[in-house]
Amino acid sequence: MTVAIYGHRGYPARFPENSLQGFEYACEHGIDGIETDVQMSADGHLVIMHDERVDRTTDGTGWIADLTLPALAQHCLQLLAQRLDHALRQRYLLVAAGGK
Repeated sequence: MTVAIYGHRGYPARFPENSLQGFEYACEHGIDGIETDVQMSADGHLVIMHDERVDRTTDGTGWIADLTLPALAQHCLQLLAQRLDHALRQRYLLVAAGGK
């Protein structure tokens, strides 16, 4: 039996969940992949966020699907297309989807 080790939302015990710092730390320490969640903003941008609302992890309130990218950016959310570098997208997100 093979066991894979994934960084659940990066490494939230040490860094803010779903933060680039948490993803990088987990990757630098030999994990097999990263588990994260992606939501879509009202204007069609992808946002890394576990919750469908911004209330728990930011100083804002509301549904991600109801907020535009500029409104979300005011709450310091990590934006998928702007914050994950190419190597992380290719290597680790594909592993989570079952690729190699």
